[in-house]
Amino acid sequence: MSKKLVILSDNSIIFDALTDNLVRYLSEFCQNNLNEMIANKQKHQFEIIIGNKSILIENILMHNQSLINMSKIDILFIDGLFDSNLIQSFRINILANLTKNNILERDIIFIKPYALHDLIKMIIRNYHDETIFCCINNDWIYCESSAYLKSNDQIIALTDKENILFKTLLEKDQFSCEKDYLRSKVWNYHQDSESSTVATHLYKLKSKLPAGLLEIKNANCQLNIESLE
Repeated sequence: MSKKLVILSDNSIIFDALTDNLVRYLSEFCQNNLNEMIANKQKHQFEIIIGNKSILIENILMHNQSLINMSKIDILFIDGLFDSNLIQSFRINILANLTKNNILERDIIFIKPYALHDLIKMIIRNYHDETIFCCINNDWIYCESSAYLKSNDQIIALTDKENILFKTLLEKDQFSCEKDYLRSKVWNYHQDSESSTVATHLYKLKSKLPAGLLEIKNANCQLNIESLE
């Protein structure tokens, strides 16, 4: 799963400073950590979309995509007017607000003058963060750290055990594994982790999730995922 960084700025001076420093730093960082990037390219790959009003339009045309249909954004930097209709708020993990206006309740506010180093540190922290923030089947956002799945009109809160079960299935090849593997992974074969306990948690999880997302057949569990970003 790639990580997506988006920068939107109406101020050309700030925009140039942000893009020049961030792109240069990320290029150097990736070069210095080339082996790590190759080894973990599925988990640690930033998709950088950088744009002010004019450049963003060119980027959209060039890549045949726009904010309005982006599946998720890991970090969104905003310095200027922002149309909240461009992207659904639940698809944004971190919003770095460089303006005086409150955009989302969970904004991370930067008071000007701010240090570019602070912005870069935020990106690197996110780069190293192993917790999952992803889009499933284009409709659902899964946030491991907050233990929920969200869609445009629904939120599904997960218990600690359900969160671990879901993450474990999400990280398996073909999103499938045996119940016994989950018993060893989640409960570590604890004496209280009888097969019936595992099954109970799985069926409770299935009842919470969108219809058809989790399939349980005999000893096997399967997440039916068509797209994952």
